[in-house]
Amino acid sequence: MGDLDHLYTTEKDHEVRGSMKKDEVFGESRPIATMWHEGTADKKKKRLKRYKEKAFEVCKDLEKRVGKGGPGRDFTAKGIQREMDSLYEVEKAIDWSFDEKSQLFTWGFKKDE
Repeated sequence: MGDLDHLYTTEKDHEVRGSMKKDEVFGESRPIATMWHEGTADKKKKRLKRYKEKAFEVCKDLEKRVGKGGPGRDFTAKGIQREMDSLYEVEKAIDWSFDEKSQLFTWGFKKDE
């Protein structure tokens, strides 16, 4: 964001920054516009925070329930995947594994995601 110039401030007092460069795209020199909107960035940050909280909730719940025995069927890989699919917004950022035979579920957030 430091390379972007201040373009204007919106009615809601959000800063909009941007830049225009010429660079090679698809083998041709073309203009490339980059923009950043403070309000949109804040919304995305809040949404990602909610997704992360949901991921903690789902994964900690699975961690607590998987492999504890008790009444009912054992967990299956398909069942675990179905639970993880509910986190489609952040699933790529979670490194998880499940061993159906030993009923062992482990998870953690990937550092680079």
